[in-house]
Amino acid sequence: HWQIPLGRRFRALKLWFVLRIYGVENLQKYIRNHIALAKEFEQLVLTDSRFEIVAEVVMGLVCFRLK
Repeated sequence: HWQIPLGRRFRALKLWFVLRIYGVENLQKYIRNHIALAKEFEQLVLTDSRFEIVAEVVMGLVCFRLK
């Protein structure tokens, strides 16, 4: 019984449209670029003594706080 569920949110449709419009390669480039930006931001935070990194950088997420 495979069908589009109409009684609840169909979240996979959003992902399907993104993959359809941008393609897998462009989506990979986009994600890799944002991961690189997060690593660059981490370096900026590490050079400033007013801040500290709270947790390891994962994907594009940088957790930091004031010292």
